[in-house]
Amino acid sequence: MRTTIILQDEIHAKLVELFGKRGISKALNELAATHLFTKKKPKSMFGTLKRFDLSDVKIPDEEFN
Repeated sequence: MRTTIILQDEIHAKLVELFGKRGISKALNELAATHLFTKKKPKSMFGTLKRFDLSDVKIPDEEFN
C-alpha cells in the first residue's frame, strides 16, 4: 500500500542519512510495527524509594517554647 506522509526537513534528512532514500519506507515500517505491536509492561513503583533508616531522622536537641 502506498501513502504520503509529511516529514519535517530535519527528520527527512536524518532518515536519508541513516537508511538511504530507498530504505526510508522499510525503516518507518519497522519503527511503526515495533511501536504499535509490542506490549509494554506497566510501570511498577516497587523499589523506587530508598530504604528508611533512623539515621535519616533529625531529632532537635532543644524543644522550642
